Amino acid sequence: MLASHSQRLLAALPLFLGMGHAGGLGTVRGLVIVRGLAMEGVDVAVLPIGKDLANALPGQAYWARTDAQGWFEFSLPKGSYGLSAVHPNLEGLAGIKLQVKKGGNIPPFLKLRMRQGSRLLEGTAEGGEGFLVFAPIVSNRCPSPDWRCLARIQGSHYKLALPEGPYAVLAQMEGGGTFEGAITVSGAHTKFDLPFPARPTSAPMAVRQWLREHTVPLATLEPGNGTSDLQPIKDMVGDAKVVALGEAAHGTFEFTRLKHRIFSFLVEEKGFTFLALEAEPAAVESLNTYILEGRGQLEEALAGLSFWMGPSEEFRDLMTWMRAYNLNPAHLPKVCIHGIDVRNPWIPCERTIRFLEQVDPMFAPLAQELRANKFNPSLCQGPLRLLLARFDARRSLLCSQVGSAVVEKHRQYLVHLTQYMETHAGDLTGIAARELAMAENVAWILQRKGHGAKGVVWAHNLHVSMAPRSSWAHILPMGHHLRKTLGKDLRIFGVVFRKGGFKATDEHALNPAVGDRFLEALPDATLDEALAAVGSPLLALDLRQIPTTGPVSEWFRTPQGTLSLGAAFDSSQRDDALCLSSAPACFDALLFVAKTEPSHSLNPK
Repeated sequence: MLASHSQRLLAALPLFLGMGHAGGLGTVRGLVIVRGLAMEGVDVAVLPIGKDLANALPGQAYWARTDAQGWFEFSLPKGSYGLSAVHPNLEGLAGIKLQVKKGGNIPPFLKLRMRQGSRLLEGTAEGGEGFLVFAPIVSNRCPSPDWRCLARIQGSHYKLALPEGPYAVLAQMEGGGTFEGAITVSGAHTKFDLPFPARPTSAPMAVRQWLREHTVPLATLEPGNGTSDLQPIKDMVGDAKVVALGEAAHGTFEFTRLKHRIFSFLVEEKGFTFLALEAEPAAVESLNTYILEGRGQLEEALAGLSFWMGPSEEFRDLMTWMRAYNLNPAHLPKVCIHGIDVRNPWIPCERTIRFLEQVDPMFAPLAQELRANKFNPSLCQGPLRLLLARFDARRSLLCSQVGSAVVEKHRQYLVHLTQYMETHAGDLTGIAARELAMAENVAWILQRKGHGAKGVVWAHNLHVSMAPRSSWAHILPMGHHLRKTLGKDLRIFGVVFRKGGFKATDEHALNPAVGDRFLEALPDATLDEALAAVGSPLLALDLRQIPTTGPVSEWFRTPQGTLSLGAAFDSSQRDDALCLSSAPACFDALLFVAKTEPSHSLNPK
């Protein structure tokens, strides 16, 4: 159905625009036609491509309304854009790609054909003026990355026609306030009133008093300095088999030190035995070999990890502690480390394919097909599934030949390759698959360790969270899947901060390199500010103690701002570092650090 929208374009798409003479802008001029006649009053919008739903802000969209002769016109900076057109009586048109670039001639005008709409969608929205972005929900409950339809909210009301089906929707009011959710358009008339959540507010006195009474100050970041202050964390963990430790930013000295201290505490006092990292499993294997057997060089093993998990002095200190713990013969079982985030599975998977060709010739044709297709995700998912099915059918025979440990290792390599194929689908489906794959890899570790296994999962807050990230509509994070699988056997700690330094790449650099980045404290109406106001530079908070009713409950369950930085950082868009979320919906507990500094790199350049 959606393909027909693009087919109704008369002009060739994507459209490449030359740069105009006024201010270095490209001019887009177009005409909207319905049944051969020009159409007045059509809202045409242009949004930069690459912006997800939550980042599609009003200041980044360009708007025009067709005049009495059906014409519209835009002046656009250099870049790639998606165009959409809506009218209450016409079916929404989207999926039109435009590119403004230097040089070249301004092309002929853009002619759009629209048709009468039979699926009316309308509703109210508190707050007066604003805009909406609609994206059809396609496979795996993910919004389409290519088809985005924008509409206006005017006088607290919106009205447009869309094809039938489910849509992810983001509404943004000019005065602030957003709604993100899903709408299903069905029948001749669908009515949906947008329930805007309350806006973030500075913590009231009741919340600040409650925080002073319920937060637990921690004495130090440094491991090996006693554990009496960590006893409340022991109570928070309870009988959980898995503890997820998040982080609001990668590559911070304080977060790594604090998690080192908590992990060693859980090992020594709660019997935890493994650490599962947001890192490539194959890269972590050499690190695990060093920790268990002492083989290889530690710093060489660390160099193979991504910057947020690997080559820092603080992480090296944790690995050194794990190796020292294992050297004590009284410490049984030994501690180990695993990677759960499949990013580059080629080397171990090639070993597995060679192994299968050697032990059973029947695997050779499928192995050759995978190589011939160069492991292209779009070509190899079918052959890979068939290879796994044949592997499982001959699993018992293979175990009798080479032993179950070898067979299970190679099977997991094939699973990792399958996960890689799914996570590199090229759209939001891949993001959803990555979250599920990390949860499945944690479950596999637990299964292999057997009854009574306990471990720590180390990943970004956005991954360990139980609730979806606002900008990843309908994508369930790893923490959601783990909670569904483990229930009360899982305890999730978000790790947050007020301000400071971290490691990240420059989002706009042509060849982005990892560097030290810094962020000052953002506005006071944030969860981070409320925690900082307690006055302790380091503290813990059990979110399960939040009352079920009253002003404290109401404030915490309203999405509040908290810093959240990924692998790339845009210093010109510092407000984008603020993520709105309800802490108790995401985590069981919080660890707070008032100020951070970037991690100390090994062999800094």
